[in-house]
Amino acid sequence: MSYSAPQLILRLQPYHYAHVANENNNTTMLVVGPQNYTLSSNETVVTPTKKFVVVPSGYYCKIKNPICTTKDANGSPVPVLDESGQVRCRVGEIEYRYNVQPFPLYPDEELLGINSLDVVSARECLMIRIVKSYGEYKEGDSRIFKGPGTYYPRSEEEIARREPAVVVEKGQGLCAMANYDVLHPTTKVEYYSGELYLLLTPGFYFPNPYETVQSVVTGRDLLNEGLHIEVTRGFVDNRDFAKGIQRKSGDVYMVTGEECPCFILHPYEKILKSVEKVFVAASEYCVVVNSHGDRKVLTNTHFYLQPGETMEAGSPNSVYLLSSEQAVLVRALADHTGKDGTKRRCGDRWLVKGPSQFIPSAYTTVEEDPLTGKDIREKVLLIEGEGIYIRNTISGETRLLSGPTGYLLEAHEEVFEKPVSDTVRHLLENQHRTHVAYVGKTATKKGDDREEQPIVYTDDDDGDSFDGAPSREGTGTVSMCDLPENKKAIVYHIPYRSVTQLYNYKTQKTRVVFGPEQVMLEPDEEFTVVSLSGSPWDAAQPTKCLPKEPHRISALYLFLGPSNMSDVVHVETRDHAQLTLQLCYDWYFDIPYGDGNAAVKCFSVTDFVGDACSFIASNIRAVVASLFFEDFHRNSAKLLKEAVFGIDPATNEARKELRFPANHLVITSVDAQEMEVSDERTKQGLQKSVKMAIELATHAQEVNAQQVASEREQVAHGKLERQKMMDQVANEEQRKKFLEAENMGLEYVHAGKSRALAEAISEATKIEGDATVKANSLRVQKEQLLFDVMSELQERKKVLIGEQESALSAEQRSLEAQLADIKLQVMEQSIAALGAETMGEIAKAGPALQAKLLGSLGLEGYLVTDGKTPINLFRTAEGLSAPSQ
Repeated sequence: MSYSAPQLILRLQPYHYAHVANENNNTTMLVVGPQNYTLSSNETVVTPTKKFVVVPSGYYCKIKNPICTTKDANGSPVPVLDESGQVRCRVGEIEYRYNVQPFPLYPDEELLGINSLDVVSARECLMIRIVKSYGEYKEGDSRIFKGPGTYYPRSEEEIARREPAVVVEKGQGLCAMANYDVLHPTTKVEYYSGELYLLLTPGFYFPNPYETVQSVVTGRDLLNEGLHIEVTRGFVDNRDFAKGIQRKSGDVYMVTGEECPCFILHPYEKILKSVEKVFVAASEYCVVVNSHGDRKVLTNTHFYLQPGETMEAGSPNSVYLLSSEQAVLVRALADHTGKDGTKRRCGDRWLVKGPSQFIPSAYTTVEEDPLTGKDIREKVLLIEGEGIYIRNTISGETRLLSGPTGYLLEAHEEVFEKPVSDTVRHLLENQHRTHVAYVGKTATKKGDDREEQPIVYTDDDDGDSFDGAPSREGTGTVSMCDLPENKKAIVYHIPYRSVTQLYNYKTQKTRVVFGPEQVMLEPDEEFTVVSLSGSPWDAAQPTKCLPKEPHRISALYLFLGPSNMSDVVHVETRDHAQLTLQLCYDWYFDIPYGDGNAAVKCFSVTDFVGDACSFIASNIRAVVASLFFEDFHRNSAKLLKEAVFGIDPATNEARKELRFPANHLVITSVDAQEMEVSDERTKQGLQKSVKMAIELATHAQEVNAQQVASEREQVAHGKLERQKMMDQVANEEQRKKFLEAENMGLEYVHAGKSRALAEAISEATKIEGDATVKANSLRVQKEQLLFDVMSELQERKKVLIGEQESALSAEQRSLEAQLADIKLQVMEQSIAALGAETMGEIAKAGPALQAKLLGSLGLEGYLVTDGKTPINLFRTAEGLSAPSQ
């Protein structure tokens, strides 16, 4: 909007301005107050009077189409004018102004607004986008403005967004990803687009425009712990313990608490496993094997297992402290020369004997003793009657070592397990059983209702056994009780009046041992197993002898007797009466004790029981077949004896015994245990006669039994009455003692209750008083402590308020002094810039102009007033009446 200027004078107050257009040259200039500007006829006020633009502290303004400026000789900015005198403008541009004195707007300049400056706290930042290149920044770049601070905008920049800071505490790391290829200013490492990296600076971290924060990684405290780390992708490791080392993909390394107390995992790493620090004492050692098979032995130290390393046995081993009766079996793992200068080849074995302390080297290992399964080979302690088989692993020879002795196996020796058949093993396991009084019946436990195995043994009455020996404990020894059964020498206890035959298949010789004796087999010896015929046992008919079965009885010895055997013989008389006879024979082997040659003949007949019973049964059948039933029934004992032993021609009587020269077996007697008639008619007649005899005997026994029972009843009745009276007397005496004790107990109970109640009341009163005193004391202490704390808080508050007021007053005084100095400097610089002559001209310009104006009007005197200020007219009339000169 323009004005035709009916007024000739443009009056501008301080900090006001106006735009005046010159219509002749078509330019517009800025007129700044305080002044009265006289308009020419060709000048027009384009913009009415306006106040200066005031930008408060903490604010900024945006100016559109700002003017171009340059600096004068004093360094002050001055506008740039074109050829016509018009101020040049940067059309279309925007300029930000802040921290400036009030200023006017030049022609074409436009105020877009006044806004407060962006204050950025310490926990946030501004992402700035460059819209126009300047300095080191190019158009399209971004930069970050970190807090705390105030952001002063520029025309070349714009705020993209406000980002909060990422808090990285101590012991944490920041995982970030590069958005494009960049050289990171913190790590000084060049990262490619999409690459992850780790930042470890604690505090507030402001993400740069070229990176994206992925996550905050919390470190792992390592205390006596190590980590095996695998690198999944190559990167430059800038952590303190790595010092910029280049990690390659697939590498595996270890980090421990000594070099890195708090480990932060890189994005391109993964933890394979955690290993604890291994402490090896002076009395321990451990063997560490790496992935290449190399071994090392460590002792009296501490270490971590490196990647690829394993520790044998999983933990340190104790140093081998060997006594004089101990040793360790050492095997060489590789060719080497020992400490004593001995050259060892891979696979060699040798013993290290005590007394000494032994630690295996990296080229040796300790093998377990196959005898005990332990590392330390101990001396085998053998008492009398014990032994082991020792085989030389080099020559293959086997020998027997019997006690009493102690023996330490050499490196090339081992305990040999002698193979035996199942039958022999079963008989050896049951050798603690003793021989029964007869052969021909299988032995069973009393009351057992099952069929027993055909073995001629039974349990000892006292429960003792022959195998094994009392346990012994000793340092550096292994007793036979510690060894498994298959590692012991085969020991057999031959029962009394028995003989065992052993055959050495290597020397092809036979050895006979008489009992009672303990025999120990040589490595090449075997037992001669005795297999005899026997009768099975029927639990329903325990006295019934069943027919013989071959190989019913097995044993490792031959009982020499005397004993007996039973047999069932079926015969038929001349009058065709069929009988079943159960016979019992007494027998023994007639050989002198210790006569080995005679004893060998005893084993020449494989089944002497079956052969003897068959021979005797055939003789009995022949004799009975020639007799009638009545004759045989009346004289059965005599006829059986004659049939078994035969008749002596010299005396025409039955012999006393029956001998078998082939094996020295002698039958001494025969007894008919049971005679059963198979024919029904004969059986009934026999049963009738037997029944009558039984009834007569039974009646006589009943009469005798009644008389004895009556006598015993009378005696028992008298004893019972007497015992009743004695029991009553004793009962009264005990009742008297009981009542006395009960009265005494009640007295003690009442006295105890009274005393306990009194003591409890006294103790409770004392405890209550002590608690009250203690509670009052604690309450007083609490109030006194609270009063002291409040007093200290008030004193501290007063001190802080005084310090704050003093600091505030000092700051205000300092600010006022600085403002005064600034105003003074501005005035001095303004006067210096204008000069003394200019100041004089300015001072004379007003009065001179007024004088000329009045002179042109023809006035000799004048009075100018604003209508508000009082006028002193005391001497005015005198002045007006005076003549003019």
